[in-house]
Order: sequence, then structure tokens, then C-alpha cells
Amino acid sequence: MKREYIAGAAPSLTVKTFTAGLFFVLLLGLLSACSSSDSDNDNPPTANSAPVADAGTAQTLTSGATAQLDGSGSSDPDGDNLGFSWSLTTLPAGSAAALSDAASPTPSFVADLPGTYVARLIVDDGRLDSAPASVNIEAMPAQVSVPDVTGQTRAAAEAAITGVGLTVGGITRQSSDTVPVDSVISQNPAAGGSVVTGTAITLIVSSGPAQITVPDLTGQTQTAAEATITAAGLSLGDVTRQSSDTVPADVVISQNPAAGTSVAAGSAVALTLSSGPATGSLPPDPADIAPPLEAGQINSLQQTTAFLYSGANPIQTGVAPDTIELKRAAVLRGRVLDRDDAPLSGVTITVKDHPEFGQTLSRADGMFDMAVNGGGLLTVNYQKTGYLPVQRQIDTPWNDFASSEDVVMIPLDEQVTTIDLTDTTQAFQVARGKPVTDVDGTRQATLLFPLGATATMTLPGGGTQALSTLNVRATEYTIGDNGPQAMPGELPATSAYTYAVELSVDEAIAAGATRVDFDQPIPFYVDNFLDFPVGEIVPAGWYDREKAAWVPSDNGRVIGILAITDGKAELDVDGSGNVADAQALADLGITDAERARLAELYVAGKSLWRTPITHFTPWDCNWPWGPPPDAAPPPPPPPPNDPPPDEDEDECPGCIIQPQSQSLGEELPVTGTPFSLHYQSERMPGNKAARTLTIPLSGDTVPGSLQGIELTIQVAGQEFKQSFPAMPDQNHTFIWDGKDVYGRPVHLANATIILDYRYRLVYYGAGGGGGGGGGGGGGGGVAAVFQRAFAQATQGGATVIGNRRSQAIETRQKWQRTLKGIAEAPHLASSALGGWNLDIHHAYSSTAKTLYRGDGSVRSARNMNNIITTVAGTGSRGYSGDGGPADQAELNIPSDVAIDSDGSLYIADSQNHRIRRVTPDGIIATVAGTGDGRGYTVVGTDGILATSAGLSFPPRSSA
Repeated sequence: MKREYIAGAAPSLTVKTFTAGLFFVLLLGLLSACSSSDSDNDNPPTANSAPVADAGTAQTLTSGATAQLDGSGSSDPDGDNLGFSWSLTTLPAGSAAALSDAASPTPSFVADLPGTYVARLIVDDGRLDSAPASVNIEAMPAQVSVPDVTGQTRAAAEAAITGVGLTVGGITRQSSDTVPVDSVISQNPAAGGSVVTGTAITLIVSSGPAQITVPDLTGQTQTAAEATITAAGLSLGDVTRQSSDTVPADVVISQNPAAGTSVAAGSAVALTLSSGPATGSLPPDPADIAPPLEAGQINSLQQTTAFLYSGANPIQTGVAPDTIELKRAAVLRGRVLDRDDAPLSGVTITVKDHPEFGQTLSRADGMFDMAVNGGGLLTVNYQKTGYLPVQRQIDTPWNDFASSEDVVMIPLDEQVTTIDLTDTTQAFQVARGKPVTDVDGTRQATLLFPLGATATMTLPGGGTQALSTLNVRATEYTIGDNGPQAMPGELPATSAYTYAVELSVDEAIAAGATRVDFDQPIPFYVDNFLDFPVGEIVPAGWYDREKAAWVPSDNGRVIGILAITDGKAELDVDGSGNVADAQALADLGITDAERARLAELYVAGKSLWRTPITHFTPWDCNWPWGPPPDAAPPPPPPPPNDPPPDEDEDECPGCIIQPQSQSLGEELPVTGTPFSLHYQSERMPGNKAARTLTIPLSGDTVPGSLQGIELTIQVAGQEFKQSFPAMPDQNHTFIWDGKDVYGRPVHLANATIILDYRYRLVYYGAGGGGGGGGGGGGGGGVAAVFQRAFAQATQGGATVIGNRRSQAIETRQKWQRTLKGIAEAPHLASSALGGWNLDIHHAYSSTAKTLYRGDGSVRSARNMNNIITTVAGTGSRGYSGDGGPADQAELNIPSDVAIDSDGSLYIADSQNHRIRRVTPDGIIATVAGTGDGRGYTVVGTDGILATSAGLSFPPRSSA
């Protein structure tokens, strides 16, 4: 038998049945227990185990919530009834939390403050206490939704914030054009989020529109003024123009509001710009003020045109005294138009490097006249504020007029992009010109400025200045039919008209800087609007206004975008149709960052011209060109039709008719004197034969590709142009009115006849792959030889790769003929005797080299036997003789010659790839070219001696 305690009950004896073998053992145990003490036979046994307290699991709740404790998991090994004792041992500072019933197994308390609460539990079985057990209760701060107070007044916003248990933090003021004064512009944290009760909400409150001090814009160009207005946070208002004799055209005369005025940000500033001198201040038409020629006198061009630069109000100002020489005088004439082919007045015309010629202005009709000394090429500068400058070279003769082709001046592109070179957030910043469309297609100039690029502008005088902010424009020249007339300078004869753009920075223009240089190449892209083959190199060059010449630069490349993958453009750079590998891209300097930018700007299937540039000037992308294969030149000029001198007339005894000149003469004696009066009809104004030209325009056949025939005749400053269809067997008869451009009768003039056959322009390949970007490298052909293929003529077997529909190429015949004016001998035609003259009154014309006798006969030095003399070359092909007599030197197919004002003869020694000079003393020397026919190769860089530069088959333009 066994005695057992059951909690809460008296002991009892339980009898169980055992097997016979165990009964004796149990009986002994029972007797032993009963005999242990006589005094406690009726008490429980003394052995007891301590209970185990269980305070429950940790809790997390929101402050202010009720925490429910649970000790019901506590136990006693002996099964005794338990007593409970709870206490809060840890409270957040300042908490007044208290247990609802500390002796309950499940008391509760309110977690009045955020923080950690620790509750301890001890249980007992009436004799023993348990070890303490603890539980953590984390009371989290209360969360509230942030109200939206934007747009509310400050007072209303503060009430709304505190009303939900939040606090008002810092308040700052900021100008605003849209939010009323003392109303909330923005808040932090933003509305709608949940934050802890008591969180501070900071507010930005409007102080009203910003007040900006208007800058002084007077005296600035329109471009500079617009940039200043934008930089100040203002906007451009109305722009009006008024004439001014003191303020140059397109410069600000006045503004509204005035400088120094405080206005709201974004306010408009109106400008009044100068339109230049009033029409009355522009030069008059020389024909209206040209003095009549003195009767009975043969005048030189210098004498008849001195009125242009002399007198009280000359047309041409600033000409130094005695500048225009008697024997070398010439007059330049031309016309200036705008992009719409309207006359452009007030353009300043000067001659580069010749300040002694002064300047003139284009007139209301866009025309100008300017006296110079002839005898070579002169570079004419065209400048007008608000327009891009233009230069043209004119070959000026002695004692004659020289006409320039029409010049078109264009304003800067109105689209401007601000580039911040200090920006470190973008791998490439993008500047783009305005999209352009004409009959040849649509294109847009795009520049990618890489992270870390720096820019420096070259100031007048040679100083430099760093630029951190650039307002960039890209202005295309080559738009529409008059694009060739808008070019900044005439292209080399071997370069086609394709695409030219002025890359400019407003800050540099305002400072008068000549260029902006970058420390690393800027990738320049333009749409492949002429559909040249992908992989073709892009011959690139830039115009140097200081040298008045185009300078080759590193080639670009026509690339194609095959696909956009992972945000990057997959490129074809060799025309294979395959994605370029890393090495091919590295050769061109194309990075993954650039490919990512291309993926943002263009779509798959697009092809582009990519050209690396290192400075901002006019840039040109031009391919070799030529006429179609069946093109032929115009017919050769007809032989001169000069009548024989009078002494060679056929005999006609007893008759006053001269058969060869078909003229009529008569002689009458003067009574009482040994003299006689003489009349000759061929010297009279009615004689048109001497001022008539018959010009053959075409032979019995014309090429099928011929588009048209253009005839230009220049005589005595006048220019006559006429177009003819592409038909065979055409002739044209031209009759000159016998007057100069100012309407005055002329006794003799040289007529220049220019006959052009117009064909469609055809582009030839520049050599295929290679030579792009860094230049050189693979690809073979021309590109393997030329790192800089700009203006390089492609030789035999060139492949036609496209054409430009709006432009043509011309083959030309040019010759001169001497024409007699209204009166061959002015001293006869203008005499008071009605065309009769005393037989002893003679006159000599130095221009015509002719002696006009009073008896009607003529003695002309022009009809003396011409003598030809070899001045250079032995007749054998080769290269030798530098430093010795020119007639003992070997030449190799000289292509052309030019004569300098000092009498030196320049020879384009074509097959020797050199320019050679013969000085007046007959000594020959090489002045340009190394003899290397590869042209502009690595050694052919600018800034070195001309004799160290590579030339390739130099034409006349080089001579």
C-alpha cells in the first residue's frame, strides 16, 4: 500500500492487489514508513517541490493601449494550488502604469507612455515560492496620418498639424509666382504618410513673387541680351526696332523695365533694337552721284571711281590718302541677301588684312561698291550684328570691275541649350539644333557633352578664359536653294557642298571670342539625310576665319543603330550589318555611356553621321564630288573678231567706205587753215558691231545628263545673266549698251564671258571604312591613306554613293573679249563738232593701248606681234632646279599659274604635289608641299612650314 497527497484533500489509503512475489517487499516498505515517527502519523509527508512561474510571452503594442498579462502557464510539480504575485519592475520614465489585480493570474495595465515595461511574476504553493519570471511589453509610439496643408494659410496649417497630435517644426520662406503670400508652398513630411505622434512638420511658406533687379542691356547684341535676360530669371518681351545712326544694327538701344528696376521673377523685358542707320544714312546708289566724265578726255578707272571714297560724304569711308593706285585700281561689287533672298542693308564690308581700304555698307538694295588695288586674291569680310559673318575671296584685276557672287547672311538658330559643365549627375549632356527640312530630307544637329569636359574660349588679342556654363546653338548653313551662298567661306574646289553648321556659344559671341576649345572630343551627330552607306567615312573640316580657309580635321563615320538592348544602342560601324565589337567601338571613341544616350535619342534602324570635334567654329561634312559620267564641258570660246587696223584696210581708191570695218568716213578742209575735219562712223554711238558678242552655247549634241546652260557676262561693272535649256545648236547674241555700271559712256571695256553647263551633283565614296574618330586605321582604300579626307579628290574608279537633289555642279568655259563703248574715242564723240574732229587732234588710251588719230586712223599696241618666252621649265617632266633659274628647272604637268602683286609667278606643279614660285629675277623655289601625293596625312598638319605640309595634286586655288 502507498500513502499519497492530493492537493486540497485528506490522505487516504489505497489498496492494490499485487502478485505474490512482490507483496512481501511492499509490506516491509510500508512498515518502515509507518514506524519513522510516532508524532506525525496523521500529517502529509514533508518532501515538496517549488512551483514554476510563467509570465507569458513578450508583447508589442501602441502606447495608450491595455497590456493583458497571462501567468496561467505557471505550474507546480506536486500539483499544489498556486498563489500569484505580479509587479511592474520597469517603467518608462514618467509612466504611471499600475496593475489591475496583482494577485490575479491575468492582471492588466495601461501602457500610458511609449517605452519598455517589464512585469515580474512569482507563484507559491503555500509553502514555497517560485523563482521570478519576467515578460517585456514594448509600447510603441502612436502613429497618425500627416494632413495635407499645402495651399493653406500658415495659421490654418499650424492648427491642422497640432490638431492631429503633431507639432509645427521650422518655417522658411520662399518666393513663388503661383502661391499667395503667407500660404504653404510645401511640407515635410509629405501629406498622406504615417508618422509618430508629436512629429514636427516643417513648412515652406510663400513670400510672394521673387523680386529681381533688371540688368542693364543697352549696348548688348540681341543674342547677348537674350542670354542675360534668361540668366537673370526674366523673360524676353516684345522686340521692336528703330533706326539709329550711332547704335549698330541689332544692338539694344533701350529696354522696359529700365535697368535697376525690381520686378517679379519671370517678368518680361521688352527691347528696342537698332535697325542700323536710317535709309537716308545708308550709302546712296553710286549711279545717282557718279560725276559725269570730262569731255574730250580719256580717264582711267582710278579717276572715274575716285568719287566712291573721296569727297564730303563718301560711299566708302576710311580710305587712306593715295591708297588706290592709278595703274592697279579696281572696284569690287556684290550683293547681300537674307535667308529669304530679300536685300540685306547695313552690312559692313571690309577687306581682310587691308585696313587701308576702309569700309562700306550694303545699300537698301543689298548692293555695295568698294574701290581696291587689284592684282590678286582679296578676302572680303561681310559683317552685321545678329548675323553670322561671311568671307569671300575675289580675284581682282587691274583697271577693271570684279563682281562677287551673291552672299546670303543668316541669323543664329533660335534654339539654344544650356550646358552646365560642372554637372556631375549625367554621363552626357545633350544640345540640339532646330530640326531642318528641305527637299533633301530632315536632319538635326546633336552634340553630346561628356562628363568632366572643360571649355576655354579664345578672346580677341589671344587671351583665354574658361567657361563653365555654355548656351549652345547649332545653326545650319546648307538649307534650301541659296545654301551655297550662305556658306561662311567658299569650299575647296575638290569638296562638295553637303552639310555645314555653325557651332557657337552665346557667351563667346558676347565676349567677341574667336573660338571655343574643349579638352576632349565632343561627339557630333547629324541624321544621315542623304542615305550614305553605313561604314562610309565622313570627311570633316572646319573654317578658320583668321586664315580665311577650310582646315581638314579627323574623319567621322556613318553609323547605324541596329537595335536597342538593355538601354544601349547596338551599332554597325562598318556596313557589315553586324554589331560592332568592343575594339571597333573603342577605335571610334564610343563608350557604353554614349551608346546609352543614343538609345534615348534615336530608334533602331536610324543611321547617323558621327564626327568628333574639339572646338566650336563652322564645321563642314563634305564628300568628294563630280559630274555624272556622261558630262562634257561647254564648247570652246570663238576666236576673236577684232577688225584689222586702218592701215591694213582693203584699197578703195576714191571711196570713203572702209570694207573690213564696214564704216563710213568723210573729210572736209577747214577754210583758211592747213587742217581738216574728219568723221568716222565706226567711232560713233550708233556703231553696235564693236560692242556685240556672238556666243556659242552648245554644239550639235549635248549630254543627256545636262540640266541647263547658264551664261554670265560681266562688263564695265555690269553683270548680265541668262539661262538656256539643255538643247543643241544654240547661240546667243549680246549687245552691250556701251556704259559702265554707273550709267556713264565708256570708250573701251573688257567683257568676261562665263558659260556654265549645269549637272546634278554626284557624291563619290571617300574610301569606305576606317579613318573615323581617331583617324586612320583599317578599312583600306582612300581611308587607309587619309586620316583627314576633307577636300581630297577621289581618283579613278570612285563609286557614286548619292546626290543632293537641291544642288548642281557646273563645268565652265571662261574667256574675255574687248568691247568698244558708246564711242571708241570719247574725245571725238563728245566734241562740240558733233563727232567731227580736227585731223591734228589725237588721243591715247592707256587702257586700250591705242592711239586715236584725228584723221580717223588708229595705231594700237594691242595688234603688235606677241612674243612668247619660256619663263619656267625645260620641257622634260621631273622635279629639279629649286634655287636656280626657272627656265632650267623641271616641272611635272603644271596645272595653273597665278601672279602676285610683286610680280612673282606661282605655279601649281600638279604631279610634283608642290606650289613653286618664280621671283621677278627668274629664280624658282618650292614654297609649299613635300612632294608626298597623299595630301593631308599625319605630317600635313596646320601650324607648320608650308614646305613641310602634304599637298595632293594642287589646283589653281592652291596657287
